[in-house]
Amino acid sequence: QAMPAALRAPSTAAEPEVRFVDWLAAQRDDQAGKGLRSRHALKEAAAQVLEQDGVDALTMQALAERAGLTRTAFYKHYPTLPDLLQELVADFQTCLSQALRRNGRAGNLADAVRATNLAYVHFFAANARTIVSVQHLRRHSADALALQFDLNDWWARKIAQTVRWSAGGRQQASRLLLATAYALEAMVDGLLTELYVRRNPALIGLKLSESDVAEVLTRAWLGALDGPR
Repeated sequence: QAMPAALRAPSTAAEPEVRFVDWLAAQRDDQAGKGLRSRHALKEAAAQVLEQDGVDALTMQALAERAGLTRTAFYKHYPTLPDLLQELVADFQTCLSQALRRNGRAGNLADAVRATNLAYVHFFAANARTIVSVQHLRRHSADALALQFDLNDWWARKIAQTVRWSAGGRQQASRLLLATAYALEAMVDGLLTELYVRRNPALIGLKLSESDVAEVLTRAWLGALDGPR
Protein backbone atom coordinates (compact mmCIF):
# COMPACT_ATOMS: atom_id res chain seq x y z
CA GLN A 1 0.00 0.00 0.00
CA ALA A 2 1.36 3.40 -0.98
CA MET A 3 2.27 5.76 1.83
CA PRO A 4 0.14 8.94 1.93
CA ALA A 5 2.03 11.95 0.59
CA ALA A 6 1.69 13.79 3.92
CA LEU A 7 3.53 10.96 5.68
CA ARG A 8 6.41 10.38 3.29
CA ALA A 9 9.90 11.01 4.60
CA PRO A 10 11.46 14.28 3.44
CA SER A 11 13.63 13.98 0.36
CA THR A 12 16.29 16.36 1.67
CA ALA A 13 19.00 15.13 4.01
CA ALA A 14 18.73 15.92 7.71
CA GLU A 15 21.11 18.35 9.32
CA PRO A 16 24.39 16.89 10.61
CA GLU A 17 24.42 15.22 13.97
CA VAL A 18 24.91 17.50 16.95
CA ARG A 19 27.15 15.94 19.56
CA PHE A 20 26.92 17.80 22.83
CA VAL A 21 30.69 17.69 23.31
CA ASP A 22 31.16 19.41 19.94
CA TRP A 23 28.48 21.98 20.68
CA LEU A 24 30.07 22.77 24.03
CA ALA A 25 33.51 23.11 22.47
CA ALA A 26 32.05 25.59 19.99
CA GLN A 27 30.90 27.77 22.90
CA ARG A 28 34.49 28.17 24.09
CA ASP A 29 35.74 31.76 24.08
CA ASP A 30 39.51 31.80 23.80
CA GLN A 31 39.49 35.55 24.38
CA ALA A 32 37.76 35.23 27.75
CA GLY A 33 39.59 35.66 31.03
CA LYS A 34 41.50 32.79 32.57
CA GLY A 35 38.78 32.06 35.11
CA LEU A 36 36.04 31.70 32.50
CA ARG A 37 38.30 29.58 30.31
CA SER A 38 39.04 27.27 33.24
CA ARG A 39 35.35 26.92 34.10
CA HIS A 40 34.56 26.03 30.51
CA ALA A 41 37.44 23.55 30.35
CA LEU A 42 36.00 21.75 33.38
CA LYS A 43 32.57 21.55 31.76
CA GLU A 44 34.09 20.24 28.53
CA ALA A 45 35.96 17.62 30.54
CA ALA A 46 32.74 16.58 32.27
CA ALA A 47 30.88 16.32 28.94
CA GLN A 48 33.64 14.09 27.56
CA VAL A 49 33.54 11.82 30.60
CA LEU A 50 29.75 11.52 30.37
CA GLU A 51 29.97 10.54 26.72
CA GLN A 52 32.87 8.10 27.08
CA ASP A 53 32.53 6.57 30.55
CA GLY A 54 29.21 7.59 32.06
CA VAL A 55 28.18 9.37 35.22
CA ASP A 56 29.94 6.96 37.61
CA ALA A 57 33.32 8.12 36.29
CA LEU A 58 32.71 11.76 37.24
CA THR A 59 35.07 12.77 40.03
CA MET A 60 36.61 16.14 40.82
CA GLN A 61 40.10 14.70 40.48
CA ALA A 62 39.41 13.11 37.10
CA LEU A 63 37.84 16.28 35.71
CA ALA A 64 40.62 18.52 37.01
CA GLU A 65 43.27 16.32 35.41
CA ARG A 66 41.43 16.14 32.10
CA ALA A 67 41.02 19.93 32.07
CA GLY A 68 44.70 20.45 32.92
CA LEU A 69 43.93 22.00 36.30
CA THR A 70 44.69 21.19 39.90
CA ARG A 71 42.01 20.01 42.28
CA THR A 72 42.48 23.27 44.18
CA ALA A 73 41.66 25.18 41.01
CA PHE A 74 38.52 23.05 40.62
CA TYR A 75 37.34 24.14 44.07
CA LYS A 76 38.04 27.75 43.17
CA HIS A 77 35.67 27.64 40.22
CA TYR A 78 33.11 25.11 41.49
CA PRO A 79 32.89 24.55 45.27
CA THR A 80 31.26 21.15 44.68
CA LEU A 81 30.88 18.70 41.82
CA PRO A 82 27.07 19.18 41.74
CA ASP A 83 27.64 22.90 41.13
CA LEU A 84 29.48 22.08 37.91
CA LEU A 85 26.99 19.40 36.88
CA GLN A 86 24.05 21.73 37.33
CA GLU A 87 25.59 24.13 34.82
CA LEU A 88 26.44 21.26 32.50
CA VAL A 89 22.86 19.94 32.47
CA ALA A 90 21.61 23.46 31.73
CA ASP A 91 24.05 23.66 28.81
CA PHE A 92 22.86 20.29 27.53
CA GLN A 93 19.26 21.49 27.72
CA THR A 94 20.18 24.60 25.73
CA CYS A 95 21.92 22.48 23.09
CA LEU A 96 18.88 20.21 22.74
CA SER A 97 16.44 23.11 22.76
CA GLN A 98 18.34 24.85 19.96
CA ALA A 99 18.33 21.68 17.87
CA LEU A 100 14.57 21.24 18.26
CA ARG A 101 13.66 24.88 17.78
CA ARG A 102 15.84 25.14 14.69
CA ASN A 103 14.12 22.14 13.13
CA GLY A 104 10.55 22.74 14.29
CA ARG A 105 9.55 25.81 12.32
CA ALA A 106 7.54 24.21 9.55
CA GLY A 107 4.21 25.87 8.76
CA ASN A 108 1.88 22.90 9.09
CA LEU A 109 1.40 20.14 11.62
CA ALA A 110 2.76 17.22 9.58
CA ASP A 111 5.93 19.05 8.56
CA ALA A 112 6.52 20.46 12.06
CA VAL A 113 6.17 17.02 13.67
CA ARG A 114 8.34 15.33 11.06
CA ALA A 115 11.10 17.93 11.19
CA THR A 116 11.30 17.88 14.96
CA ASN A 117 11.13 14.08 15.20
CA LEU A 118 13.95 13.72 12.70
CA ALA A 119 16.02 16.33 14.54
CA TYR A 120 15.44 14.61 17.88
CA VAL A 121 16.21 11.12 16.56
CA HIS A 122 19.43 12.49 15.08
CA PHE A 123 20.32 14.21 18.35
CA PHE A 124 19.46 11.17 20.47
CA ALA A 125 21.44 8.76 18.32
CA ALA A 126 24.48 11.05 18.44
CA ASN A 127 24.28 11.56 22.22
CA ALA A 128 22.76 8.33 23.54
CA ARG A 129 25.22 7.74 26.38
CA THR A 130 25.27 11.40 27.35
CA ILE A 131 21.46 11.45 27.45
CA VAL A 132 21.39 8.50 29.85
CA SER A 133 23.87 10.29 32.11
CA VAL A 134 21.95 13.57 31.96
CA GLN A 135 18.72 11.76 32.81
CA HIS A 136 20.45 10.36 35.88
CA LEU A 137 21.73 13.81 36.88
CA ARG A 138 18.30 15.39 36.38
CA ARG A 139 16.73 13.04 38.90
CA HIS A 140 19.01 14.52 41.56
CA SER A 141 18.51 18.19 40.68
CA ALA A 142 15.25 20.11 41.01
CA ASP A 143 16.63 22.90 38.80
CA ALA A 144 17.56 20.45 36.04
CA LEU A 145 14.13 18.85 36.20
CA ALA A 146 12.54 22.27 35.87
CA LEU A 147 14.53 22.91 32.69
CA GLN A 148 13.34 19.60 31.25
CA PHE A 149 9.74 20.36 32.17
CA ASP A 150 10.01 23.75 30.47
CA LEU A 151 11.26 22.20 27.23
CA ASN A 152 8.59 19.47 27.31
CA ASP A 153 5.90 22.09 27.91
CA TRP A 154 7.21 24.26 25.06
CA TRP A 155 7.01 21.37 22.59
CA ALA A 156 3.60 20.11 23.77
CA ARG A 157 2.11 23.59 23.50
CA LYS A 158 3.77 24.17 20.12
CA ILE A 159 2.08 21.03 18.79
CA ALA A 160 -1.24 22.00 20.37
CA GLN A 161 -1.02 25.46 18.83
CA THR A 162 -0.30 24.01 15.38
CA VAL A 163 -3.22 21.58 15.68
CA ARG A 164 -5.54 24.46 16.64
CA TRP A 165 -4.33 26.44 13.64
CA SER A 166 -4.93 23.47 11.34
CA ALA A 167 -8.41 22.99 12.81
CA GLY A 168 -9.46 26.59 12.26
CA GLY A 169 -7.84 28.58 15.04
CA ARG A 170 -9.38 27.47 18.33
CA GLN A 171 -8.38 29.83 21.11
CA GLN A 172 -7.53 27.25 23.75
CA ALA A 173 -6.11 23.75 23.51
CA SER A 174 -8.17 21.08 25.18
CA ARG A 175 -6.76 19.23 28.17
CA LEU A 176 -6.89 16.02 26.13
CA LEU A 177 -4.82 17.54 23.34
CA LEU A 178 -2.07 18.71 25.68
CA ALA A 179 -2.13 15.40 27.57
CA THR A 180 -1.80 13.55 24.26
CA ALA A 181 1.22 15.65 23.32
CA TYR A 182 2.88 14.85 26.66
CA ALA A 183 2.11 11.14 26.25
CA LEU A 184 3.64 11.14 22.79
CA GLU A 185 6.80 12.80 24.11
CA ALA A 186 7.17 9.98 26.63
CA MET A 187 6.61 7.42 23.86
CA VAL A 188 9.39 8.99 21.77
CA ASP A 189 11.92 8.84 24.61
CA GLY A 190 10.91 5.27 25.43
CA LEU A 191 11.39 4.04 21.87
CA LEU A 192 14.69 5.83 21.36
CA THR A 193 16.04 4.54 24.67
CA GLU A 194 15.18 0.98 23.68
CA LEU A 195 16.80 1.44 20.28
CA TYR A 196 19.91 3.52 20.94
CA VAL A 197 20.66 2.89 24.63
CA ARG A 198 19.41 -0.57 25.58
CA ARG A 199 19.94 -1.82 22.00
CA ASN A 200 16.81 -3.98 22.12
CA PRO A 201 17.54 -6.91 19.76
CA ALA A 202 13.99 -6.92 18.41
CA LEU A 203 14.32 -3.31 17.31
CA ILE A 204 17.90 -3.67 16.12
CA GLY A 205 16.74 -6.55 13.93
CA LEU A 206 14.40 -4.24 12.05
CA LYS A 207 17.44 -2.37 10.66
CA LEU A 208 15.74 1.02 10.94
CA SER A 209 17.54 4.09 9.69
CA GLU A 210 17.14 7.33 11.62
CA SER A 211 14.76 8.53 8.91
CA ASP A 212 12.74 5.31 9.34
CA VAL A 213 12.51 5.87 13.09
CA ALA A 214 11.44 9.49 12.60
CA GLU A 215 8.78 8.36 10.13
CA VAL A 216 7.38 5.78 12.56
CA LEU A 217 7.17 8.44 15.26
CA THR A 218 5.56 10.92 12.87
CA ARG A 219 2.84 8.42 11.93
CA ALA A 220 2.14 7.81 15.61
CA TRP A 221 2.03 11.55 16.39
CA LEU A 222 -0.25 12.45 13.51
CA GLY A 223 -2.55 9.50 14.14
CA ALA A 224 -2.94 10.37 17.81
CA LEU A 225 -3.34 14.11 17.25
CA ASP A 226 -6.04 13.53 14.66
CA GLY A 227 -8.38 12.56 17.50
CA PRO A 228 -8.39 14.80 20.56
CA ARG A 229 -9.54 18.37 20.14
